[in-house]
Amino acid sequence: VGCVWRSGEGNFTDSGEVAGYATVMANAQKTSAKWGDRFVSKGWCLAITSTSWQGIVAGGYPTAASVWQRNKDKLHKDTTPKKGAIMFSSGSGPAGHVFIYLENNKILNDGYITDANAVFGHGKGQWGNDYIGWIDPNDLGWKSVPISDSVLNNYANRFSSHSGA
Repeated sequence: VGCVWRSGEGNFTDSGEVAGYATVMANAQKTSAKWGDRFVSKGWCLAITSTSWQGIVAGGYPTAASVWQRNKDKLHKDTTPKKGAIMFSSGSGPAGHVFIYLENNKILNDGYITDANAVFGHGKGQWGNDYIGWIDPNDLGWKSVPISDSVLNNYANRFSSHSGA
């Protein structure tokens, strides 16, 4: 899958990469190419992020906010995330919001690759989200695995049937 990478316009600076980043990037490109922005604001950010990272939905976490709240000791609040880190914001009410930092200020957000300004911009960004921080998913016990077409299709069908899309 070919993507044109441009320097992002936001405030994030790459600081290395997490173990398994190449697989996560390939998964992000595959997800974005297949589904684009179809799932934006449908409430599936944690499921999409987890599936793109480890091929399955993260068990034990009902919301994005529950991930960072239960792992405050692993949360980095700086703006220099590693490529492949999962990032959190205050969006989506008390459930919060999660997405994957890719590189050059680009993120996989709700299944599509976009600039981090879509979430943050300068201050709250176009969605009014406040930045919470980032976590290396390896520190949560997540292991990156290539996402299969069947997993991508099955989760996409699941997202569609529950989101009214």
